Amino acid sequence: MHIPSLLLMQADLNRLPLNSTFDLILIRHPDVYRRADEWRRTLANLGNFIAPTGMLLVTTYNSNEMMLVETMITHLQVVPLDIDELEPVNLHGRDKVASLFCLPVDSAVR
Repeated sequence: MHIPSLLLMQADLNRLPLNSTFDLILIRHPDVYRRADEWRRTLANLGNFIAPTGMLLVTTYNSNEMMLVETMITHLQVVPLDIDELEPVNLHGRDKVASLFCLPVDSAVR
């Protein structure tokens, strides 16, 4: 499938070499238990990288890890996501929980 103007990047958001915003940021199984301070710092800055209509998608291995992630992302709002309505993707991994976030409608970041 060809998607025009698609830029895929894998990077450390704390050392991002661009001054840009993104339509989608995907964080797969962030391992927040082992690196809580690092993830707290990273997630606190995410609003600076999400485009006004952009989204953050986070997947974790279990709901306890997702609850911890959600406590770290207080500046974004959760977008209701019915995972049963999503098409399966061909990713190999043990991701069991997904949450979608966006900037608040009245956000000054926009």
